[in-house]
Amino acid sequence: MLRKTVVFTLLALVLPVSCCMAQLAEKKVCVKGRCILVEIVDTDETRARGLMYRDSLDEDRGMLFVFPEKGIYNFWMMNMRFPIDILWIDEDLRIADIKENAQPCADKCPGFGPGAAAAYVLEVNAGFCSRNNVSRGDIVSGDIALP
Repeated sequence: MLRKTVVFTLLALVLPVSCCMAQLAEKKVCVKGRCILVEIVDTDETRARGLMYRDSLDEDRGMLFVFPEKGIYNFWMMNMRFPIDILWIDEDLRIADIKENAQPCADKCPGFGPGAAAAYVLEVNAGFCSRNNVSRGDIVSGDIALP
């Protein structure tokens, strides 16, 4: 009985903390006047998982991958359940490249890579770029100071 009490006590302590940490990781990012809330993923573990296994992404949401240094970062759609637009962003916060409507896959997934080095990658629902006339060279802004 003591063991169950300890486990439940630990869960009661950990769950509120993880909830609050997730809220702190959300920031606003804007592209061409269209702002969305993004989850910041900046560790190897969170970048590797990305949006995998999720059923959807709200229209006003996205995921921002923050890398320790600029480089050519390739992405694939393994274990994704919905299509997305992928925006590679350079250290000057300009869109360096875009892959629109990247489709989910389960086997033999193609990789998508940028034509230029990037420090960040923004994933949003497919159609975001076309609906908002987003293109290479556009500036990304928001209420966050990107490292």
